[in-house]
Amino acid sequence: MENYTLQEFIAAFSFSNPDIVKTLIVSGITFFFGYLQYMYSLRIVIREKKAPFPVWMHTFYFAHDFTSAMVFFGLARENDNFWIFNTVGIAMLIWCSLEVWSFYMTVKYERQEIWGSDKGGKEVSRGYAIFNIVMQVLLMFGVVNLARIFMSDVAMMKWWLFTNVVMCTVPGIFWIKRNTRSGASVGLGIVLVLTAIASFIPGSMWTLVSDYFNHPWYYLLGVVVLAISVRNLLELLKLPPKEHVPGQKKPIW
Repeated sequence: MENYTLQEFIAAFSFSNPDIVKTLIVSGITFFFGYLQYMYSLRIVIREKKAPFPVWMHTFYFAHDFTSAMVFFGLARENDNFWIFNTVGIAMLIWCSLEVWSFYMTVKYERQEIWGSDKGGKEVSRGYAIFNIVMQVLLMFGVVNLARIFMSDVAMMKWWLFTNVVMCTVPGIFWIKRNTRSGASVGLGIVLVLTAIASFIPGSMWTLVSDYFNHPWYYLLGVVVLAISVRNLLELLKLPPKEHVPGQKKPIW
């Protein structure tokens, strides 16, 4: 099978599909994990002034999610406003709003830590941080859209899978490099392990949409991603717990 098709995607989410309830439950769980990741991220950065994801992940996900929204709204226009297209388009715009908030918090609280070395330790201006974020976003838009063309990714499902690979592996490596639980979360680490399982388990959203994804390399990648996410969680647990400062809110576990 050379590729999944738009017709398969529509058929999977059509209410005439005898397995529609299963498809909706599995897809709902997958999307729920995605939103939960960002809920953790927002809570952590608001409480601790330190994000659990590197800034390039936010610029990458913004470019991906905005592209996805435009793709799905376009598919809705071309397919009689089939319900799943508009629904996913709206969901992607919600993610974009979360990423814009993450940009704001990055500029406000983390610009010195992220770009201070570029300035030789001198103060990093808001303008400098914003410029770097904008440039990254433009680069990521180019990468996402060109790769989508090369992959013939008609409904963004290949890109969705890759975004989960990044999400389940990169943050934990980022935390370990920091060598502190500050800006990280054991709870988020558990969510990332569950995301890895949901993304690659037999009967996942991808394999329910098309047998194209039911491939040995798909499952092999899943094993590797799950192993890395579990290892990252175990390494995080080895670090000293966050301290609770009297008179302040408890740190996020």
